[in-house]
Amino acid sequence: MGNVEFFNTLLAGVTGLSFGVLATIETSLFPYLAMIAVVLLGRAHYLLSVKHQGNQLSRIITWASTGLVSVMLVIQLWVGV
Repeated sequence: MGNVEFFNTLLAGVTGLSFGVLATIETSLFPYLAMIAVVLLGRAHYLLSVKHQGNQLSRIITWASTGLVSVMLVIQLWVGV
């Protein structure tokens, strides 16, 4: 077995192990991560709407992020974590 094959085998094993571990951690931390995302997006909307801070680009990015996070949360809750 050459160095390249050994490295590829090692990399595949470590990657598979890390994805399994990350999936387990993500499943257990999902409610907390979702709550943090909602709170931070709420803060961003508060700064944009109430405090009138930010420019047009920051408004676009905030609304795009809100839409993306909303879709991801609905998918995660619909599929069932």
